Formats: sequence, structure tokens, C-alpha cells
Amino acid sequence: MSVDEQIVSVPIAPALRPLLVDIDTLHTLPGNPRVGDVDAIARSLHKFGQRKPIVAKNDGTIIAGNHTYLAARSLRWPEIAAVLVDDDDTTAKAYALADNRTSELGGYDDAALLALIEEVDDAELLAATGWVDDDIADLVRRISASDVTLDDEERDAFAVYPRDEIVQAAFEHYRQHGFPYRRLSHLECMQQINALAATPNERLVSTTTAYHVADHYHPHRLEGHAEGKRSPIDSFAEDKQLLRAFRLCIDLSGGQINDSALHGAMAVVAGTQACSNFRPGFALALYREFATPGATVLDSSTGYGGRLVGFLASVAETYIGIDPSTQTHSANRRLAAELGENKSVELINEPAEDVAHDVVADRCDFAFTSPPYFTKEHYVDEANQSFRRYPEPNAWREGFLKPMMALQYAALRPGCFALVNIADVELRGRTIPLEGWTRDVAADVGFDCVEVRRFPMPRAFAANETRDAFEPVFVFRRPP
Repeated sequence: MSVDEQIVSVPIAPALRPLLVDIDTLHTLPGNPRVGDVDAIARSLHKFGQRKPIVAKNDGTIIAGNHTYLAARSLRWPEIAAVLVDDDDTTAKAYALADNRTSELGGYDDAALLALIEEVDDAELLAATGWVDDDIADLVRRISASDVTLDDEERDAFAVYPRDEIVQAAFEHYRQHGFPYRRLSHLECMQQINALAATPNERLVSTTTAYHVADHYHPHRLEGHAEGKRSPIDSFAEDKQLLRAFRLCIDLSGGQINDSALHGAMAVVAGTQACSNFRPGFALALYREFATPGATVLDSSTGYGGRLVGFLASVAETYIGIDPSTQTHSANRRLAAELGENKSVELINEPAEDVAHDVVADRCDFAFTSPPYFTKEHYVDEANQSFRRYPEPNAWREGFLKPMMALQYAALRPGCFALVNIADVELRGRTIPLEGWTRDVAADVGFDCVEVRRFPMPRAFAANETRDAFEPVFVFRRPP
């Protein structure tokens, strides 16, 4: 629903009409901790109208329904139905907490929910409910996985084969067949990119759709590791670690050991931390926002291809990617050749700090990357990696980070944006302030810092050892 579309009259249930108030007399609760999907609510309001009132204090402060109010404003409603109450500030805040929390404490009977969804056979109506295809697929998988709901003791009591025998059989199977790398057919890759391209904006930041497309081309990602940790491949090679992973599979996957469960277990088994890839959906969300149709985008640290996959699903036309690793460069060339036939992809196999500015100068409409987090992750063991070239923090800042930002500045046309996803890291008890450094060197090369966003990151993808659920994305702009 476009925010520019005019709504002539407020579609509201007749019983609520006596509660209508001028929308300009209301305002959101300051410091409201609740995060809502305003776009989804707006679609529901547009389709169904308002069928329950929001709640506000007599002074106009909304204490229940803040996101419904924002959705109504996006639809340019002049009025909204509201129950006005004479609460003091403390009571109002307590009610706001109660309203949010009591809705969270509820749950679904998944089978009954799916049955209800299936009864809504009108695609337009279903879209207005907020239940998109990915949600429904997750629901189906959850129901399938819950067919056996026994706890560990009950499951063991009914087991034909004891747990130790299952673990031993798994050990023999995977020792014979080797590590279960993600292998997708060309058809599966194509369909995953199609599914990503069709994902609504509000789902892109959290979706993992097409994540394994990049993994298909970059199996060596699982040979990378965080500093001081083993890679999944290293742990797989150790009998003791592999047996631990099988037991973890059973604990985390309802008694099942399979390729998917083993991937998850190998990434977190004691002493192991894999290098993460960038989620294509997250990348696509930003391409949609900052890259117009036909745009040329620059990625000065292509890595394992997550942002390249996101580009393939976007309306941008040309991708210029830079990475020093010959292994990664080769994999991305194959990815682009096999899946990017309708796009222009230029890949440069050099460290970003070595690329001459005239190669990219004034060619790009958008720059977006997530560079190495200093020495936090060891992607490949090649001498031209920044953690090898610049093992000391200040040397890395001056030798890699600043030249990389200068290259982005040179590449962008005036008035265009550069986004950088980077976070502080803890190394050997010391905080390396990558966020502050990035802001400082960006200013040094001429960028204006427009804002710093906090994007939710699934915990399995968070970069810091604290597994923070958010990471910063700096939004810089080359002055017009």
C-alpha cells in the first residue's frame, strides 16, 4: 500500500464511529519498547478497516495500539477510533506493558491455526492477514516436526535402537561419506532466488531464503573460523568433537541426526565457531531501498557471496565485487556465470586497499559491504587477507579500513550512499572499536554520516562472541 495513496473516508466498523478522534491529536508513547510491523498492519487496515479501538490517555498519548496509529497515518487517515482514559503516567505505562506482554504470553494450536489459514482461500484476503508463504511453510514444518512430542526419557523408553547405537551408526555413516556440504541443483538455486525476489520487504531482514545458494558455491566457508576457535570442518575431523555433535543433534532436534541437524550442531559444538555469511535477504532489503532500477553497486569485500545472491534478486543491473581471496573469487565467478546471466557482474581479485581508484571512479550508485572484523574471523589462510597483512589494530585501520572507505567514496557518484555493516569485537580481553573507527575514517575521506541503523540478526549469524541480536549498519553519503 503506497503511503501516497489517499483514503477518502476511514473504513471503520459502525460501532466504533462514536469513538473517532482527530488523528493529529494523538501521539505515540515515548520510549515504547514494542517493535511492530507497520506495513502489515496497514495492509490489514486497508483491507478490513478498523475493527477495534486503540487506547490513549486524555492528553493524546497512545498506550495501546501505537503501531495501528502509525499504520493509519501511513494510509493518511484523518481520524481513528480511540478509547480515551484518565490514567496517570505510571498506570498508563503499566497498562502498555500489560497489553504487550499478555498478547505475547498466548500461543497457537498449530494444527488449528493451519486449518484456519487453509479455510481462507482468497489470496488477497490472506495477504492482508500478514501470513505470508514463508510463515505458512514454517508452520507446516513445525507441525511435521512435532508429530512426535515425547520428551527424552519417553523417547528413549520407546526406542527400538538405543541412543548410543544411533550415535555409533551416525559416526560410521559420516566417516564413510564425509562432511555433508550444502549441495543444491541449478534448479534449486534458481527457485531460491525467485523466492527471495518475491519476498515482501517486511520479511527480508529476517529471512534466510537463498542463504544456502551461496553455500553451494562456497563450501570452503565451513573451513573458516573465528580467532581461537575451530572451524566446523576441523571439529568434524576430530572423533571426539563429532560424537559430541551427534549427541547435540539428538538434544536439539527431537532425537534426529541428519545433514541439516549436523550442520547446526557442528557450528556450535564446544570450541567451534564458523565464519558467517551475509544473508541475501538482508542485502536485498537494502538494495531495494538504496539502489534504483539499473543501478551499479559496489561491494568492496564480497566474501562468501551472500550480497551477490541478494543482488541477483534485485533491480540493480551491475555488481562490482572486490575480494583478495583466489578461492572466494573463483567461487563467486562461477556463481555469477551460472545464475547471473541477466546481470552484469565484474569481480576484481585484489585487496580493496590495492585497487586503483580510476577502476571504479564515479561509476557507482550505491556501495554496500560488510568488511572483515579486524582479525575476528579467518576466512581463508592466504597472505593477502587483511588479518595477515595488518595484524595490529592501528595498522589494520590505516592500511585496510581507511583505504577501503576512500575507494567507496571515489566509486560513488555525488549524493549517493555507502552502507557498511560492522561491529565492535572483543579479542583477548580487549575491545576493538570498529564502529567508531568506521565513522571516523568515513568522515576523514569525505563522507557524511546520515544515520546508524540497528538491524536484527538471527543469533546464529551474530558476529560478536556475545551473540548480540543486533548489529550496526552505518549509512554514509557522498555530499552532492
